[in-house]
Amino acid sequence: TRDNLTFEPDLALALADAQFVQESAPESLELKIDLLANLDSLLAADVVVSSSTSGYGMTDMAIKCADPSRFVVGHPFNPPYLIPLVEVVGGVHTSAETVTWTEEFFTLIGKSVIISALEGKGIGKLLEAVSAALPATQRKAELLIPYAAAAAAAEIRRDGIIYREEYREDGLYLSVSADFRLLERLKEYLV
Repeated sequence: TRDNLTFEPDLALALADAQFVQESAPESLELKIDLLANLDSLLAADVVVSSSTSGYGMTDMAIKCADPSRFVVGHPFNPPYLIPLVEVVGGVHTSAETVTWTEEFFTLIGKSVIISALEGKGIGKLLEAVSAALPATQRKAELLIPYAAAAAAAEIRRDGIIYREEYREDGLYLSVSADFRLLERLKEYLV
């Protein structure tokens, strides 16, 4: 319940008793590199860190980490409350134990887990192949939806396939495949 939630602005205090960290920062490689390095320096050595990135490989994100073996991509599919699927992808330095532990963790909390063997070759590539096989009414598009237009983003999440999602300063960027009629309704947000 909400009564069990606490918010801690001090990262070191927030991580003091952490047993697992799911990083979900905006899709900025520089931000994620610095954040993961900071997490690495603050967390106990046995804590696994999972990133929900949809666009970067863990090898690239963990380059400043002293111990990259405990860092893994744990990418939930959107919307996560409807699609109980998480893709787990290790980096070049991610240990097999970290991948196994992460798979067991997500399974324990009710998610189905797909482990992708190669960075950049997993579910995203599968979704692109699915998109290529979709009926002629489907179109690929990029949208930039202002945060104030949450209903438009909800409509795309409900009726489209999202390949990439980034939280930017000026709104939510989405790379999608959706019915051309939906995209026509949302044409003001097309990039």
